[in-house]
Amino acid sequence: LAMSEMAQEKLDKEVSTHRDCLFIIDDDRNLMQMLDRVLAKSFEVVLVTTPTEAVTLATQKRPKLILLDINIPNIDGFELLRIMKGHPLTIDIPIFCMSADLSDSLRAKCIASGASGFLQKPLNILSISKDLLGLMSSLNSCLHSLDGQRAFHISYNEIEKNYFDRCNRRQQGNQ
Repeated sequence: LAMSEMAQEKLDKEVSTHRDCLFIIDDDRNLMQMLDRVLAKSFEVVLVTTPTEAVTLATQKRPKLILLDINIPNIDGFELLRIMKGHPLTIDIPIFCMSADLSDSLRAKCIASGASGFLQKPLNILSISKDLLGLMSSLNSCLHSLDGQRAFHISYNEIEKNYFDRCNRRQQGNQ
């Protein structure tokens, strides 16, 4: 029995070391702690409260996805987004902007600045882990037709649209 417990412990450790890295850049420590508790089961979560450290940490850890609050202190969220999208080691990392501001102009500015998508605050804590796992598994996906003649690439905008369609249906169901 002790051998199987050791084997399970080793397997658990191996599984936990192969989780995708997710960065959360936000100045709201309460939100970040809550997201860390919820997401730590599925991701290696790195919480970044100082935007000036974000680029250095991202070049070292190479996260698969970054959640970036647009309204962060010390540096404009759009400026941080532009810096990360201009850096050769972070240019290909998908970045989803977060804000409670739902204006079309803000979303358009995020996409124009290089964001892969936009998440509405407050985030749905009950489904965020599942939603992010779905996003991460779909990033850079390519589907091939059965006859092998066509390939369909899933873009970040389609993922964002599907995410918001699900959120809107949930909200309409709750009203």
